[in-house]
Amino acid sequence: MYKDAELPQLNIITFGGFDIKAEGQSLLDDSGRSYKILELLKYFVTFRGKRLLPETIIENLQPDNEYQDPKNVLRTQIFRLRKALKMLAPGKDTSKYFNIIFSHGYYMFELGNLSVLDADEFEKLLSDANQIKDIQQDDAIDFYKKAISLYAGQYLAECSASVWTVHYMNMDRRIVFVGLIHILTPPFLHLLMICFT
Repeated sequence: MYKDAELPQLNIITFGGFDIKAEGQSLLDDSGRSYKILELLKYFVTFRGKRLLPETIIENLQPDNEYQDPKNVLRTQIFRLRKALKMLAPGKDTSKYFNIIFSHGYYMFELGNLSVLDADEFEKLLSDANQIKDIQQDDAIDFYKKAISLYAGQYLAECSASVWTVHYMNMDRRIVFVGLIHILTPPFLHLLMICFT
């Protein structure tokens, strides 16, 4: 068991395939988690920090299922997810990693200060690069390269058939393309533009 002062950082991977790692080791490899619980976690990670109605969650994750009491089914799944997250999180205080809040009829998933999400890092690196690209081009290129190195594939690739991921998959592809444009030197950029026009 970890002491609070030595708790490791959790890395939540969304590019390529979904994973949660601590100290470089996957915490999901042999977790035996059910598909629906992992899907719910991916959904919450995608919509972190947003207030979500139970009906919206059910509609997005299980559009074809006609439950007699869908809100109760969701409550049960969230209970199981919270239990699974407690088992995944190093230490006793899971709020340092993640928290699922229910308030005023909405659910909200929050990342704690010991969780790092690759998609957030990706967006921050691109934002930092865009802020300095006109005045510090070399530093901006370094930020773009770091961002692109985080991009290990499509956002939640295993969920590509899910409607709720389409916006994020398309946005990330576009952002990577724009980042590549900023990195490439003019001759290669010209060639790339010819290929895509």
